Amino acid sequence: MKIAVLVKQVPLNDAVMDKKTGLIVRNGVKTNPYDYFAIETALRLKDKYNFSVDIYSMAPPYAKENFKEYFALNVDNCFLVSDNAFGGSDVYATANTLAEALKLRGYDIVFCGRQTTDGDTSAIGASVAESLDLPSVMYARNVDIKNNKVVIERELTNKIETLEVTTPCVIAVDKDIVTPRIPTLKNKLLASKKSAEIITLNDLKNKDINRYGSLGSKTKVVKIYEETPLEKAVKIEGTTDYLADFITKKTKEITKLF
Repeated sequence: MKIAVLVKQVPLNDAVMDKKTGLIVRNGVKTNPYDYFAIETALRLKDKYNFSVDIYSMAPPYAKENFKEYFALNVDNCFLVSDNAFGGSDVYATANTLAEALKLRGYDIVFCGRQTTDGDTSAIGASVAESLDLPSVMYARNVDIKNNKVVIERELTNKIETLEVTTPCVIAVDKDIVTPRIPTLKNKLLASKKSAEIITLNDLKNKDINRYGSLGSKTKVVKIYEETPLEKAVKIEGTTDYLADFITKKTKEITKLF
C-alpha cells in the first residue's frame, strides 16, 4: 500500500493576523504538532507491512528546509505544494489543492492530524476526502490492516468504536495515538542530502486557477478585532424572549459594521 501524510507548516509562535488582508503572518514556520502523530502512525504501518510513506505539505518555498526532518524519520518522499496561485487559501481551497496533488500519484491511505495550532478548524481531513470522493474517519486512536481493509479504532464521547474502511480512504488521527519517534543521527546525516520535490499549479492536471488560493476560497475574513475584555462586558438578565430579542438586535448592530 501507498500512504500519504498531510503535514501543515504553522507559525513558529502564536498566530498573528494581518488586519488588512485577514491572512496569517508566517515569518517562520514549524511542523504542526498534531501532525507528528499522523507521521508516526504511517511509519509504524511502513515498518510492519513495508508500505511506502510520502509527505505532502502546502507551504511557501522557504518551508522546504523543514522537510529534512521528515526524511530523517525515514519517509520515502516529500512533496512541497507551493505556488503563488495557492496563496490565501481557506480550508476549501486548500483541500482542493492537496487533493489534486495527491491525484498525481494516487494513494491507498491519506493520514492527517486531527487539527492545527493556527486555523484549528479540524476540517482538512474530511475536506480532502470530499474533494477526492473518498470515505473519511476522524479521531482515530489505533490503525491497522486486516484483509486488505483499514481497521480503525476511535474514541467517541461515551464509547470506543471500531470501523473497517475500504481503501482508498482519508484518516485523521487523534493526538497521543502513538509516541512519535526521534530520528537517529545517521538518518539526520542522510536526510541532509535529500530535498523535497516542489509541486506547482502547472504540475496539476486541473489548472483552473479559480479552484485555488484566494480565488477558490469560499470564506473571506471581513474584519479582525481583539476580544472584548471581560470588564467591558454587559450583564443582561430577563426572560428567554427578552434575551433572544436583545441578542438579535445586538447582532444586527454588529453586522452593520462590516
